[in-house]
Amino acid sequence: MKKHLFILLIALLAWNVLSGQFNEIINPVAKHEYSIYAGGGLSTLRYESAIGSSSGMAGGLMGADYRFFPLKNFGLGVGMEISFYNARGLIGDYSYSEPAKDYEGADFEFRTILRDYVERESVVMCNIPVMLRYRGNPEKNTFYFAVGGKLSIPVSGKYRVVGGASSNSGYYAEENYEYTEQKFVGFGSFPEFGNQEIRLKTTLMIAAEAGMNWRLRYILLYTGVYVDYGFKKNMVEKSNELISAYNSDYQADRSTGSMLASQYRLANGNRESIVKHNVLPVAIGLKIGVTFGHGRKKEKYGNYDHPPVFLGK
Repeated sequence: MKKHLFILLIALLAWNVLSGQFNEIINPVAKHEYSIYAGGGLSTLRYESAIGSSSGMAGGLMGADYRFFPLKNFGLGVGMEISFYNARGLIGDYSYSEPAKDYEGADFEFRTILRDYVERESVVMCNIPVMLRYRGNPEKNTFYFAVGGKLSIPVSGKYRVVGGASSNSGYYAEENYEYTEQKFVGFGSFPEFGNQEIRLKTTLMIAAEAGMNWRLRYILLYTGVYVDYGFKKNMVEKSNELISAYNSDYQADRSTGSMLASQYRLANGNRESIVKHNVLPVAIGLKIGVTFGHGRKKEKYGNYDHPPVFLGK
């Protein structure tokens, strides 16, 4: 990935240098723009749960980009931004049982119940947008829009149980007794616990935005609406583990796996992923930014910035 970013940087620098002479001829208005921006709104993870539901949450982004306009009204922008996505997963009531062996090798039936389970997922991605841009008259307040795509590279992913509990027990048929409080072997009720990692993968998004450029003295203030929609492939690495399963090595800090990556057991004993299809980033919100390097280039007259004045005798 570092190699790809280095190649992208070299390409941008070469483009900036080589385009100079050509643009001086066909575009006397500002050809290079540099922008910083921030935004927020619905910024979430889209997925469908087989044993529960999911809901979107607010998030945001901040970033910077470079824009090159070979024509007065049309150009291309490349940038980098950090985006924050949040979602909530819910499981109302899920239970299952399966045969297992404890740490002494004794056979028993492991039973687990997830009730009113609420999981919050938080993801940070580094996005590289490549956008085709249109702007109106660059010397006035004007409309703009942009369409393109974003390469979304994972930075971090965490989940935290914020509601409900995982209740586990072990039924020993030989004793005709169900153990429910031995937390040192994973039996008992395990409520909220700290942040755990979600393993993420690089994905792609289609992107669009539209708004207004507000011309100030030497800069542009712009406000707009943006939409990002993930596609192509799942951004979460799947696990072969059940969301709640027995392990004889579990201690008192027993926790569940994330809904995004874990499996659940069907009534027939088979396993399937909790997420039916793909986990994808989705965002729609408001953006505000400042653009520099905008404005008509000064006309040169030899060594002067204005027409020479000749004084008569």
